Amino acid sequence: PIRQPLNPGQFDYRNYMALQRIYDEVRISRNDHVVLTVSKPTLMGQLGLIRHSAGHLLLKAGISPATVATTEALLLGQRQHLDGDLYDAYKDAGAVHILAVSGLHIGILVMILKFLSQPLRRFRHGDTWQFLIIILFLWIYALFTGMSPSVLRAVTLFSFISYAWMIHRPTNMYNTLALSFFFILLVIQPSHLFQAGFQMSYAAVLAIIWIYPKLMRFWRPRSWILKRFWQLTSVSLSAQLGVLPISLYYFHQFPGLFFLSNLMIVPCLGIVLGVGIVVIVMTQLGWHGNFIFSGYDMLIKSMNAVVEWIGSQDAFIFRDVIIDIPRLVLLYGLIITFVLFLERRKFKTGVALAGFALLFQIWISFQNRKLQESEILYIMHAFGTTILLEDTAADLRVYTDSPESSFDRLIQDYQFVSGRSTVHKKALQNAYQWRDFRILIIDGSGIIPENKMGFTHILLRQSPRIHLDRILSAFPSAEIIADGSNYPSFVERWRNSCMLLKRSFYYTGENGAYRFQGR
Repeated sequence: PIRQPLNPGQFDYRNYMALQRIYDEVRISRNDHVVLTVSKPTLMGQLGLIRHSAGHLLLKAGISPATVATTEALLLGQRQHLDGDLYDAYKDAGAVHILAVSGLHIGILVMILKFLSQPLRRFRHGDTWQFLIIILFLWIYALFTGMSPSVLRAVTLFSFISYAWMIHRPTNMYNTLALSFFFILLVIQPSHLFQAGFQMSYAAVLAIIWIYPKLMRFWRPRSWILKRFWQLTSVSLSAQLGVLPISLYYFHQFPGLFFLSNLMIVPCLGIVLGVGIVVIVMTQLGWHGNFIFSGYDMLIKSMNAVVEWIGSQDAFIFRDVIIDIPRLVLLYGLIITFVLFLERRKFKTGVALAGFALLFQIWISFQNRKLQESEILYIMHAFGTTILLEDTAADLRVYTDSPESSFDRLIQDYQFVSGRSTVHKKALQNAYQWRDFRILIIDGSGIIPENKMGFTHILLRQSPRIHLDRILSAFPSAEIIADGSNYPSFVERWRNSCMLLKRSFYYTGENGAYRFQGR
């Protein structure tokens, strides 16, 4: 079985995989498997080989590694070669959706295909032929990129949009969006509903369909430049309003300069995708070393430089924003009623907006009061070290003898679920009195205090070489706890000793962090 999270606030990988209908895992060593020689790969295998060779051919053509990695992400749906710092820059700039082949990319490709196939409409059944060409190209492209969920969503949606164009009924986008939504869930894969990407994609598209026309009616600039500027701003703002609650729920941050990155990159994305496709085709045909390659390299480098500059503006990045499911629902209620109120300033809409704002504040106050009333002490599970985490009504206190780099992520995960912002690090002691609990810590030195009375729990750390039977007899009512700083062989020996004497034994590496609940 896939292991459950061992510390509070840790990402629940077991639940995530269960939503993908995967419940168990197999771990093998180097000598536990045999590589089978396949004479002819499958269709997906052949396309994978082509994708793999595309990057090598681009490098061979003289294009820089950073540009090749960005191209693989933009056009081939492969991000494994992308530099981590560059990916973080796209995320902080609010442009990470550009690095995934998604609705934006497929929409641009559809417009290019529609433009190129426009002459077919002059002939008999030209609309049908144009539709078939667009659909055929889209699904071939989806296969070529590996049929990732984001590509699958986008291609399905634009397949229905293209069909609506063919039958001259392109106006009702809500029906088209609903058709693609239920087609994916009922025909392709129901578990996509639980994926953050699926939720954000449909929330963004739905928000664009609903909010964008309202924003365009809000201001009608006469200048062509101002009109295009307002169109891009409106689309970006609509999409961000649609995904804001989900983004905060999953990723706990919001890029304040998202509109700037979209204004500077999205208008050029059509050129980037078009030239990128030409460059990949040329490398596959063995052509390289001309001005198109150098120009494309410069174009991608310039785009990355703009994103890195926007992403480096830390003052405009709102991090560590924590919302739970009730806040997510209430935040969507606030956004919906706010847009309705701006469109039609009616009394009922204003009351609904004020009601959602009041409920939001009440829930925050309730959660803060609940946090202040409970105090918890954890013995965390951390490999090679010992960490005691005390959650008080005011702050977090970390008791350890390890550097912050060894437990920084562990504490951050807990902060996300607890809402605590202040953390104080304190030195680890040999004994603690916490509420009604007395905790004795025996480290690698194996030193035991002379006063053996009153200890309710004994924590073994750093693999002390002790005779556990003597410890058990000296502390007849104490519960034995072993954390992640011990050797597995020592833990197994202690477990067996406790089983023989019918004593309680707790190992954080299997059961997770040990929790002391205060009253």
